[in-house]
Amino acid sequence: MEFIWVVEELRPLFKHHIDEYLVHILGHEGENSIFEVLKQEGFASSATSYQHHVVHATMIGLEFDLTEEGYEHYEEVYNIVMKYLANLKPSR
Repeated sequence: MEFIWVVEELRPLFKHHIDEYLVHILGHEGENSIFEVLKQEGFASSATSYQHHVVHATMIGLEFDLTEEGYEHYEEVYNIVMKYLANLKPSR
């Protein structure tokens, strides 16, 4: 299962490495990661994240190799990812 987000060009913010930070968080496979949750549920066997700069935009991608169980519960996989991302938003 692959998730792709196209966001405003992030290269002007290169000193802050925002794109690299996002890719690192999304692709992290350790404790408290999206992948850890999916693996514990038996839904995914691996995770990959990436960034790609295109004209006036940056693509951030997150891909999971789903297990058979994961394919059967793809909507739940989607919901887990979206819930995790909602928790990354800064508090107001």
